[in-house]
Order: sequence, then C-alpha cells, then structure tokens
Amino acid sequence: MIFYLARVQDTDGNWWIKTGATKNPAKRFNDKRLYKDWEYIHMQQYDKVDIKNVEMQFKDLQVGSDWAQTGIPSHFMGKTEVMKDDVTEAMVLERMRNINTPTKTTLDDFEG
Repeated sequence: MIFYLARVQDTDGNWWIKTGATKNPAKRFNDKRLYKDWEYIHMQQYDKVDIKNVEMQFKDLQVGSDWAQTGIPSHFMGKTEVMKDDVTEAMVLERMRNINTPTKTTLDDFEG
C-alpha cells in the first residue's frame, strides 16, 4: 500500500492538503466528478498490515468529522483526511519521516 501526502482540488476550485492510503496512486484522484486536480507531494510504501497504523498517526492533524465546517464539499471522497487549517505540508512531511511502524519478530529471526 502507498501512503501519500497530496494537494487536492475539489470541484469548487478549492485546494486541500490530505493524507491517505491507496493501492494505485494513478487512479486515486482521477474521478472528475469528485476532484478537479491533484498533485502528490510525497509517497511512501508500507506493507498492507501496517497501513492502518500509519494512517492513525495522522488523525490528530485531520479535520475528521468537522469537515462540514471547513467548506469541503460533501461529495469530496476522503474529506475526513483533509488537514486542519493550521497544519502545514512541512509538519506532515516531518511526521511522515518519523512514522513508527511496529517490528514483527519471530523465533525464525533469531535462528541461524
């Protein structure tokens, strides 16, 4: 899975920064009924078992259920993953550089 930071333009012409996960970045924002334009800022690949943990590390930066108060259109897919107004791209990139994913260790790792 790919975890991304992107700038995404809604159909009203407003730009938002958001994070999310996708299997195919080329298809993620290509539905013109939902999005006008987009630009990926950064992408990192993770194992699919870790992707939910990675996404959870950004919940405090996202608008979540307060999306309606921000002016995000209701048809904007992924609207709860839009960053809050006071969150900068630099802040998100710094957190992406410091993502903490658990290490899975088994006895096989120690046999030699």
